[in-house]
Amino acid sequence: MARILERENWTQALSAFSRRNAGRGTWIEVEDPLIGALEGACGCRLLGVVHDPQVERVFIRLEDPETRPTVKYDLGGIQQIDVLTDEAGGETALRIAQEATQTLLRLEPTFARA
Repeated sequence: MARILERENWTQALSAFSRRNAGRGTWIEVEDPLIGALEGACGCRLLGVVHDPQVERVFIRLEDPETRPTVKYDLGGIQQIDVLTDEAGGETALRIAQEATQTLLRLEPTFARA
């Protein structure tokens, strides 16, 4: 199931999403109609997702649990943001739809959370 975030609430909603899911393992997928799905950072821990309304961009910050470098994604041209949930209402992913692509931040299941 998907819960669409209202544009005027993106800043607050992403801040709350970050608080609820900080430290969870993640996988990034970028889906592009021309080249298909590409997997980015895998197994990194979520540090936060921020919407900057001044520049209309979303920033995703992840951390590699072994080496500790920060992985950053800078997304523009945002059309829609959805929080995906399982049947029990647990958050499973954040979908950020852009002009021609979409970025999917998948979350590891909460029962596997370290």
